[in-house]
Amino acid sequence: MACDGYVLVVDDDGLIRDFLVSVIGERYKLGVKAVSDGRAALNILLDSPPPLLILIDIMMPIMDGIEFIRQKDLQANWADIPVCVMTASAVPLVNLSGIVSVFRKPFGVEALMPLVKRYC
Repeated sequence: MACDGYVLVVDDDGLIRDFLVSVIGERYKLGVKAVSDGRAALNILLDSPPPLLILIDIMMPIMDGIEFIRQKDLQANWADIPVCVMTASAVPLVNLSGIVSVFRKPFGVEALMPLVKRYC
């Protein structure tokens, strides 16, 4: 199964980033862009077409996932991009739009794949 577009992975844990890039790329033949913080993710959005899906951690340096989502939602052309939060944090995610799913770390990659397929 091949898809047009890409998934944006935002996580400061390099092992998680690399694993998701590998699994999503191999299983769905889908492009994956991966960065380690929200500010770098905003730069991707500025420089690229919108992704099909954003997978983002909450607790990150420089710009955390909550601030990234708030900044993303300020731009009309980005507001509809679906966001999946991946977090070990118990931070409440109320008042954040665009979140289609929350995965509590650690989670199995098999749980994530139906979500990727849905937005592919």
